[in-house]
Amino acid sequence: MEKNQKKITERVKVTGLYYSPQKMRLIADLVRGKTTKEAIGILKVLNKKGAPMVRKAIESAIANINYKHGFEPERMYISEILVDEESNKYSKKGRFVSRAGHTVLVKRKSKLSLVVSEK
Repeated sequence: MEKNQKKITERVKVTGLYYSPQKMRLIADLVRGKTTKEAIGILKVLNKKGAPMVRKAIESAIANINYKHGFEPERMYISEILVDEESNKYSKKGRFVSRAGHTVLVKRKSKLSLVVSEK
């Protein structure tokens, strides 16, 4: 790569994932720093609910780069992947408990931020 040529990166953000951020971070740690081909291979065989969600985000970033710049996925790697908790404003449910009580169940949602860069 030449000195004056910039690295090509693509940023993807996915929000509203109905999967706990703590569990989603375990998946993100597996693919951080890997090439896109390796990451997709890992996520295809991984037996976790959030694996297809992360895989679709990576495939979307690859498709965007291929469309905009014409690069192939072999030259790309996952430079940054972050998982944060989304607002729980509407994802709280109630449940009755003993002695005429009531408790709140919080259904946690995640948001995924992914950056795919050129090697």
